[in-house]
Amino acid sequence: MTSPNDAIQEFAGMLYSPGIDCDFGVDESLLQVVIEIARGRHPNRAVRAVKNWMWWDFEVSEKDLCRFEENGVKPAMLFAHYLIWDSRGHWSEGWNVKSTPLVRFEENCFFITRNSVYILVGSGSRKTVDPDLVVSLQL
Repeated sequence: MTSPNDAIQEFAGMLYSPGIDCDFGVDESLLQVVIEIARGRHPNRAVRAVKNWMWWDFEVSEKDLCRFEENGVKPAMLFAHYLIWDSRGHWSEGWNVKSTPLVRFEENCFFITRNSVYILVGSGSRKTVDPDLVVSLQL
């Protein structure tokens, strides 16, 4: 069984330890243009712009990978330390956000889930994490 201190260290590592630097994302000066592109392509999805983001790939077995694929998603989620903008006003600027699983990634900046398009602004990082730890994180 994991001790409380170990659990805290695991969460801290997932949220704050460096991952592999990614050059995905757009410059913040282009954000308004990119928002309009996202809204035009995905009119039925919420559009959110985020910075200080992390792409989380899940460590999964072949069996679990098949389950993800059967559900039309990939074993990856997005976490951002800072929400810049939310088309539906669900979250306020400056909040942390965690996506649902990735459906597809487009244009080097659109992290698309079933219901939302997350615009990655600036550079971020990517790391492999335990999916059980991600699911237990409530934001």
